Amino acid sequence: MDYRGTGRSTLLECVAAQATTSGSPEGKEFDPSEVPACAQDLENEYGDLASFSVTSAATDLVTFISKYTNGANTIVYGASYGTFFVERVMHLSPPEVTGG
Repeated sequence: MDYRGTGRSTLLECVAAQATTSGSPEGKEFDPSEVPACAQDLENEYGDLASFSVTSAATDLVTFISKYTNGANTIVYGASYGTFFVERVMHLSPPEVTGG
């Protein structure tokens, strides 16, 4: 499963800031000075960027679990960034998720 804004999901690219191209002052690295132009470009393209937050991604997973597990107990696991993601899922308190 790709989080919103990554992989085969709606990939967030900062074309106006050239943050994902060789036109960036830092090459493929993201320079903090590019953030305002990037945010504006993304807001113009997608509207409210809160839709790409960890809470939105966790809500997507909770909805998936609720819809497709037939009420079975579910344990979620994450490593690295996934630990933050799993913590947010647990904060949403879905009844099917019994551990993380």
